[in-house]
Amino acid sequence: MKRFGKLFAICILAVSMLWVLSACGTEDTAADPVTSTAPSAEEIVLAAEGKSDYVLVYPADATKADKTRYEDFARRLRALIQCFFTLQTDEAPAAEGAKEILLGNTNCPHSEAAKARLEKDQIGFFVIDQQVAIVSTFKEGFEYAGDEFIKRCVADSAIKVTADQAVRIQCEKGWGHDGFSNLHDIGGDDPYVVEHDGSYYYCWSEGGVKVAKITDLDNIVKSGGKQVFSSGAKYHNVWAPELHYVDGNWYIYVAMCEGTTDNAAHRMYVLKGTSQDPTKPFSVVGKLTDPTDRWAIDGTVFKYKDELYTVWLGWEGTTDGQQDLYIAHMSSPTQIDSKRVLISSPSKPYELVTTGPSVNEGPAVLVKDDRVIVVYSGNGSWTDDYLLTAVYCDTGDLLNGADWEKLDKPLLAKGTKTYGPGHCSFTTAKDGSLWVIYHANIQSGSGWSGRSVRIQPVEWKNNLPYIGKTKTTVDFPAWELVPTRVVEE
Repeated sequence: MKRFGKLFAICILAVSMLWVLSACGTEDTAADPVTSTAPSAEEIVLAAEGKSDYVLVYPADATKADKTRYEDFARRLRALIQCFFTLQTDEAPAAEGAKEILLGNTNCPHSEAAKARLEKDQIGFFVIDQQVAIVSTFKEGFEYAGDEFIKRCVADSAIKVTADQAVRIQCEKGWGHDGFSNLHDIGGDDPYVVEHDGSYYYCWSEGGVKVAKITDLDNIVKSGGKQVFSSGAKYHNVWAPELHYVDGNWYIYVAMCEGTTDNAAHRMYVLKGTSQDPTKPFSVVGKLTDPTDRWAIDGTVFKYKDELYTVWLGWEGTTDGQQDLYIAHMSSPTQIDSKRVLISSPSKPYELVTTGPSVNEGPAVLVKDDRVIVVYSGNGSWTDDYLLTAVYCDTGDLLNGADWEKLDKPLLAKGTKTYGPGHCSFTTAKDGSLWVIYHANIQSGSGWSGRSVRIQPVEWKNNLPYIGKTKTTVDFPAWELVPTRVVEE
């Protein structure tokens, strides 16, 4: 009996040891990265370091509005990764092995296959045989599909997707939206946007002055812009035009050199519209100048208590140097009837960062209750430190330079992935909210060449505008937008 007991104990011990060894072996196997890690899906790089083998393809029968959306999508990609994409229609059959990003419901089989996976009110993008199809099943849905594609696939100056990737999103109208990409008019600068009778107009210099009617503030583009004034051989260096509706007529206030290209000849000029449509031709009225008739650019006009004023950038003397802001009273939209009054010179440490001439420029005016606020740009416009700040007057005596006070800190300065924000205008959205439109650079050190137009909401704090930080994505409460919910990824 004792012998049997010992034998039984030995058997139990042997079984236990085998179980422990087996367990240990299993644990070691699980820890082995070769056997425990599943192979990752193949990553496809659509573009990186400014290069891409892919072309953007959209339907040949796209409406004008849809084509604008496709073009805007291409501009946004280019701005985000500094890469040029060829944009073409689907009319001609693609070459065998061609690499394409299909925009919308093209006639390509990959688009059809992608759309077949969508249900009502859905958007998505799919990778099929290394081709990318961005599709939707409702009108204007491509805009949201494109937003999602950029949000999920663009990072660190590259576009990357996963082989056989599928993102399908259900859209529920009326719930709001998380915002829009805040990159418009790549290459645009000194933006001026004005709202009038429910329409928006975008004004810029190009061979003179052009004006485009834009449908919404989320889509500030030059597409469809009309040449309203041609500079011809008489006028040169046409800078920073502003479109204003004053006393029942359209006017454009613009800096130009007459008969020469010498910067010292820059003066402010007034153009008057020939009709109530600001996309129709304008004609030159003449110079807008005070008695000194000195160098002047970046002029703007505004009304305060039914009196008309103009603010511009000028030199104290007749030679290039420090650039200051001046104000004068106007007897009409085309004539100044007072002396110029200095209201701002570069003086705060934050606007004296850059080397070269000290600058206060690009004034834009807001009136809040009885306070007049002139928002302007400081530091060199060619630098990352270009910014927005303001001076304001509370007394109502606008022609008393001593009554103007400057902010102790800027309204908007450089931030992550945004450099040199400045030279702004203000407008109101359809819901009455206030917005600032400005230009900024995507890459540090790109100076005047890397600008894009941005727009952000403005709040009021203590009767002063509050803009917050620079942003690349912005909520837009005036939209009737479409929120998203991922149903497949």
